[in-house]
Amino acid sequence: MKKKRCIVFLAGCLLLLLAPKAKAAAGEGVQLGPTLLFPVLKVSGTYDDNFYLTSHNPESGWETSIAPSLRIVLPVRRFYLNAEGGLEFLKYYDIDEGDSTDWFVGAAVGADFPGGLSFKVADRHEVTYLPATQEFGAGEDFTQNNLTATVAYAVSASLRLELSGLRKTFTYDLSDDRDRVESSGRAVLYWKFRPEISALFEGAYESFKYDSNTAQDNNSTEVALGVTWEFTTKSTGFAKAGYQWKSYDAQDVSLGTEDGEYYTFSGGLNHAFTPRTVLGVELLHESEESDFPENPYYLTTAFGANLSQRLTEKLYARAGARYSSDKYPNATSYDNPYDDVTGVESGKRTDATINASLSLGFDITHWLVLELLYEGEWRDSTYDTFDYDQNRVTLSAKAVF
Repeated sequence: MKKKRCIVFLAGCLLLLLAPKAKAAAGEGVQLGPTLLFPVLKVSGTYDDNFYLTSHNPESGWETSIAPSLRIVLPVRRFYLNAEGGLEFLKYYDIDEGDSTDWFVGAAVGADFPGGLSFKVADRHEVTYLPATQEFGAGEDFTQNNLTATVAYAVSASLRLELSGLRKTFTYDLSDDRDRVESSGRAVLYWKFRPEISALFEGAYESFKYDSNTAQDNNSTEVALGVTWEFTTKSTGFAKAGYQWKSYDAQDVSLGTEDGEYYTFSGGLNHAFTPRTVLGVELLHESEESDFPENPYYLTTAFGANLSQRLTEKLYARAGARYSSDKYPNATSYDNPYDDVTGVESGKRTDATINASLSLGFDITHWLVLELLYEGEWRDSTYDTFDYDQNRVTLSAKAVF
């Protein structure tokens, strides 16, 4: 199985060199006085060969989606206001799963002032139905709200200071122990020591507060150094490395809530070889919250790439591949209540996941796109109950007015 997944991953990487992505058709919007409206309608059908992400006896089926959305842009002198909202109606066939309606609303306001001062405040609220999976059990509605605020100031021609805050609220209908609020603040100083290169100095603080699972309340502090570059308008990127300290309000060895520290890094590169060909690369190492027994967090390391290519004026292709490794710090024993085959497993959990995608699109007009998309995901875990292979094929039509 591992050999097969490695072959698939290598094949995906080769596809990156042969068939990438292109820009989607973009409408010009509908002018209504000083306001510009951008209506979007997407209709799609998907075949999924492992809907519940199970390690054995996978169930396949079809789903259809109708997703209308609207974005509103209102410029007022140097200020701007964006508002958006949308729905997605999902219908399942041949799958023991209830139909659902997902939705989101959001708004952002910002301004750029003379002298190098700018700000932006944005909020997005979304409600999504999470289908049942082998790991998380019964399906449920999931609500997330993200409130962000950013202030930037150009101290001088070579120095720029950026302050930002983020508050995320997570609410689950059934999994109450996963309900939490994540609050963070970040300060970054950019020093342009060459016209095309800037160094960055970053400090961040993050707090995790759980509604019912308060034993997992914690906070983290991080410092990082990095560099950003823009050699040309066609080639930009960044690289950043730091160290993070994680501290729990109440340490408990039996729950795995012990203080820890670890390094972090992230990086990205975007390069346009031609106006038709664009390469993107990403790399990261960071921690994520977890509800796996005796492991309140895990460390994830990931790298990926995507390459896009406009084949003709109307035809485009795209491909992407990503590999991630998730390592849980504490050994434990676990019997998955949603898996009646595997039984009790013990040890430290490590998941290796490969994602690959390949699509071909056709711009019927400047506002209507037809796309065929393949997505594959393969996970190999030290806990067999969390192994799975999934393949999805989607045909969609998207209108952007």
